[in-house]
Amino acid sequence: MTDLTILDALRSAVPDGLITAANQLQTYECDGLTNFRTMPGAVVLPRSAEQVQAVVRACAKYGVPFVARGAGTGLSGGALPAEKSVVISFARMNRILNIDIPNQRVEVEPGVINQHVTDAVAPYGYFYAPDPSSQSVCTIGGNVAENSGGAHCLKYGFTTTHVLGMDVVLPTGEMVQLGSAAPDAPGYDLPGLFVGSEGTLGVATRLTLRIVKRPETVQVLLAAFDSIRAAGQTVSVPAVREGDGPRVLNEEGRPVGGATETRRAQRRPRHLAPGRERNEIKTRFFSFPDPRTFCIAERRGTSARLCALRVSTSSPTSAALAKPRSDSPAAPAE
Repeated sequence: MTDLTILDALRSAVPDGLITAANQLQTYECDGLTNFRTMPGAVVLPRSAEQVQAVVRACAKYGVPFVARGAGTGLSGGALPAEKSVVISFARMNRILNIDIPNQRVEVEPGVINQHVTDAVAPYGYFYAPDPSSQSVCTIGGNVAENSGGAHCLKYGFTTTHVLGMDVVLPTGEMVQLGSAAPDAPGYDLPGLFVGSEGTLGVATRLTLRIVKRPETVQVLLAAFDSIRAAGQTVSVPAVREGDGPRVLNEEGRPVGGATETRRAQRRPRHLAPGRERNEIKTRFFSFPDPRTFCIAERRGTSARLCALRVSTSSPTSAALAKPRSDSPAAPAE
């Protein structure tokens, strides 16, 4: 086998989507983890599942490794090519194929941008829950490969929770269907096995996603805590199970000095230089989906407790402070 042989096979599979020029291949030598770079041998940009199948079959025939690529925003090196490998870019397979609102599902190609799924179903009062920080540019295929998360994962789960089925091209070039459009299909959870495999089990060409109803309204709480432990214990597991827990968590911090800086310097990981350790004092933003509920943090000494404030639907100014949760004990400062 020669390089020209595999290139001819790839050109035959994707006539208008083969990249071999060195200056163009540099775009695909890494993903968001730029510390590691490897120049691929070629890049193909298929437009259909049939073209993906033809490319994979050619790679299998000539023993050439391949790697699938979405938007290249990942930070784990999932799209890092091997030397002289073939990169299969899904930039052109970016169509939303079907929106089924009554059954709360959407069928997409792997190159669809994450945010575009929510934009497509938002007029119907729905949204796609997995929301990584790069959701405005990352693709569904990449999210599936990495089992991406986001702020909503506390309540709604990671990508694997929202993938019902998929069409997959195996490394041999064979096309198979995993899962189904049914929410709870019988048998083994093969989509759950595939999600997060980073392309090692095959390449997805069509995905059926679960969408969820958007809350009627969202209330936001800003709460300050003296330690990460206190913040974590405030949002208890029973609260989440009962539906009283937050929908979104976001953590912010501010620098601290003096004694705290000295204490943390004593247990600082070796790979961190002074000043680069994680901040001690944390602030968390909580977002609650119940239209009648928002929360306040009750600070007592060095800890905080969460209290639910029920607002009357008939009179927005009428409110009663609910009893603080007994199953969320105040945590001592670290």
